[in-house]
Amino acid sequence: MKNNIFKVYLATSVFLFCAALISLGYLCFRPNANQGFDWFAVSLGHSSNPLISTNLSDRGTYVFDGGRSCHFTIEKNCTRDIGGNYLTVFNQNLPYERNAMVAILENSAMTNKTFHRGLGIEFGHGEYTSRAFGYVANDRIHLTSFDGYGIHYYVIAHTIERDKTWWTLMISLWYPIVFFGILPSVFLAKKLRGRKLALTPKKEPHERP
Repeated sequence: MKNNIFKVYLATSVFLFCAALISLGYLCFRPNANQGFDWFAVSLGHSSNPLISTNLSDRGTYVFDGGRSCHFTIEKNCTRDIGGNYLTVFNQNLPYERNAMVAILENSAMTNKTFHRGLGIEFGHGEYTSRAFGYVANDRIHLTSFDGYGIHYYVIAHTIERDKTWWTLMISLWYPIVFFGILPSVFLAKKLRGRKLALTPKKEPHERP
C-alpha cells in the first residue's frame, strides 16, 4: 500500500515538475510572450465566462465577474520590480499586478497604514476614509500588497460591494520546479547509486597464510 502511494506521489511530482519546466521554457523562448497583454487563463469555479480564454476574448472588456471564480495562467511579467515568469492565480477577469488605478474621491486619506520593508520583503496595508469613484457611499477600500522572494500578492478589498474585491497571487515558476523536482531527483540518484554498486565487482577477501 505504501509503495503504491509513493509511486503515485512520484508520478505526480514528475508530471508537475515537467509541466512547470515546459511552462518556463515556453515563456522564455516564445517571442513577445505575454508582456502584459498576450496571455491566456484557465478558469475554475462559478463563472459565466469560457473555461479557457485569452486577452483577445470578451474577458478583457470587463474586469469583474463577481469574484467567485478562480482563474490561473502562466505569464511573463515585464513590470519593473516584479518582472519574471509566474504562475498567476486571480479571482476576477484580469490579474491585478500593481497596474490598477483606484479613483478615490477628494478629501480622502488612508488610515490604519502598515508598511514593512526589510530582509527582501515588502508589505503594505491601508484603508481609505471615503469611497472610491463609482461605488456606494458607505463602501470602503482596503489595499494590501506583499512582495518578496518571487511571490507577489495584491488585494483591493471592498467592505460593501464585495463582489468587486480583487486579488491576485503570483508565484515564480522556479518554486514548483524546485519543489516538485526534489523527490524525482532523490529517487533517480538512489537508482543510479544502486546500479553503480551492482556493477562494481566485489573484492575477494585475502586468505591468510
